[in-house]
Amino acid sequence: DRVSFLSGRFGMQAAFANGRVNKDISIPSVLILIGDESWMYYRIMNLRGIWENIPVVLVDVHAEIMNDFSKFHFHKSIPDSLMIPLHESKNGLPVTAIMNKDNEGYTVWLMKQLIPNLNEIVFLSTGGYRDEYALDVLKKTMAIQFPEIKLSVLYNRRQKNKDIQAKLSNLSKNAAVVVGSGELPDNVDIPVFQLTDRQLQGNTVIGGYYPLKKDYASKVADIALKLHQGESIDAIPFSFIDDEVPCLNKTALNHFHLNRTASDIPDVVYANVPPSFWVKYMRSLFLLALTVIVLVIILILNLREKLYRTRLARSMDKYKKVYDEYQILYENMPVGLAFFDSVGGLLYTSDAADDLHCVDFGCCRTAKNQ
Repeated sequence: DRVSFLSGRFGMQAAFANGRVNKDISIPSVLILIGDESWMYYRIMNLRGIWENIPVVLVDVHAEIMNDFSKFHFHKSIPDSLMIPLHESKNGLPVTAIMNKDNEGYTVWLMKQLIPNLNEIVFLSTGGYRDEYALDVLKKTMAIQFPEIKLSVLYNRRQKNKDIQAKLSNLSKNAAVVVGSGELPDNVDIPVFQLTDRQLQGNTVIGGYYPLKKDYASKVADIALKLHQGESIDAIPFSFIDDEVPCLNKTALNHFHLNRTASDIPDVVYANVPPSFWVKYMRSLFLLALTVIVLVIILILNLREKLYRTRLARSMDKYKKVYDEYQILYENMPVGLAFFDSVGGLLYTSDAADDLHCVDFGCCRTAKNQ
């Protein structure tokens, strides 16, 4: 079976238009929409009886949405009067949903646990629907649970990065940043928290309190498989991801010296964990150990060679001394000695051999003297 991805509103509109004019188009058996905006766009599309019977699985949507998305304006707060419960937005369409529990309050709680003297939060917003909704939840939650913390907003699409960096660099040490769906400017050295599961890397974004993408993916795949196999969507109720957890960037915690306070938070999922000393320097330590071993072996061989030469020199000295002693004894002994080779040739005679009158050693004496 094929899986197709439609990116944004225009991709959705193109697919619907092709479905009306092209009879050979492959209509999906399950449609998965991610985020509130995708569902609100889908509701105002002209389905023309082709798509309206396709089961829809909503992913990461909130418990309430705007009844009329055309009334949303960028960088404007969303009035409560424009919101309706999610289950009332079905309009007879076959829909189920995996909802977001609005974890903004839990993220502020996490920030307070890590930075006990937290007194200011700056929300970095794109001004889009998702960020404006999160900002509204933050305002309501903090007014009740954390009234002592100041909340302000920076719109990163209205200001240049260098201006945002300048404002963030002037914050106090007891302040922190919450980033919405936008990107964080470079060279920001202040604790930053996020509201959704995005890759934790670097040493600036500490983390947040949210469900993991893999948990969404697992639950969506399970529901899509059931629907593809013919199960009725009415039998699949709206649900939440039950395993929201605090996700923390270990490298960022080290950078901001927040490890001690983080150790008191239960059920933390750590990411970007720096390697231990042994793992980090394993190669260097191995090469160092190998070098030391080679040097020790060379040293031992040199010592053995030196000892051998010393013992050899001592042995030679002893030999020379003994030789000299025996030479003196040999030359001064009263007994005449003559040495012959294996065929009877005279090799050498002592001085006392001159007293042997029965043997003529003159030729030998002459050779010796020569």
